Amino acid sequence: MHCHGTRILRAALLLLLLFAASHPALPTPAVATEGETATTSPEVAAQVDRLIAVSGLAAELADDLTQTRSLLVARCAASDRCTVYSDAVTSTLAAGTRELKLGPIARPPLAEMVSLLSEDDVEQIFAFYDSPLGRRIVEQEATARTAEHRQQVANTTEEIYWRLTDDRIAQIETFDSSTDFGALRRLQAGFAERVIGWLDRRAEEQDRTGTPSGDGAPIDRHRLHVHLGLMFEPLTDDELDTYLDFVTGDVGETWFATRREIRANSVRADLKVVLTRLIDRLAD
Repeated sequence: MHCHGTRILRAALLLLLLFAASHPALPTPAVATEGETATTSPEVAAQVDRLIAVSGLAAELADDLTQTRSLLVARCAASDRCTVYSDAVTSTLAAGTRELKLGPIARPPLAEMVSLLSEDDVEQIFAFYDSPLGRRIVEQEATARTAEHRQQVANTTEEIYWRLTDDRIAQIETFDSSTDFGALRRLQAGFAERVIGWLDRRAEEQDRTGTPSGDGAPIDRHRLHVHLGLMFEPLTDDELDTYLDFVTGDVGETWFATRREIRANSVRADLKVVLTRLIDRLAD
């Protein structure tokens, strides 16, 4: 019975891996996803390095993975049947993140984007992030992510929310619709729900197979408004409008589409590592 249950679990989680690899939760921009090739020029490679540095992308990717893993651990802790696996989940996540290399995930799409854009277009991205406003936004994005990881947002939810004006909420919605910020959170929550769902079924010793369906929990608009409200709180309406002009412009759309796909791929890659290790750990 134990062997049979193990085979069922292994098959189920392998199906989950296949589903995760092909899941179209976020729009896919027309950029390459293969590794950088020998034809990537030194000039393009230097521009990619600069993009990662000025935009705060590396820190953003690391924080995305922290958020994803936190969702998994929190969801497992909230499940009575899953608590038996909490140590396995925690140790698997810690080991799995050491295996993930973000460079191969981020650099190829950025190199392709730089190659497709004109030199003036690339300089437009640099000009924004090199400006005082661009630097402040990168800092505020990092501050908001840190506050959320430390659960400081939960303690000030109502205070932040009630300070939001109708105009600021409209600006937040424009940013979300242009960058799919909320859709990434939905992807993170969806994977957490699927992993814990399979662990719950294993704890119940139910022999179930099949392909997971759905995109995970609906996006919490209230929490999204709070997070983005905190991120943009120090900005005036005019400053945020300037940022939105950049985000929604032709160059900005290309940049954020590439950035969005990189972030989604990093979550998928991390969870593929985690699931593979979890299969092996629970099969022992």
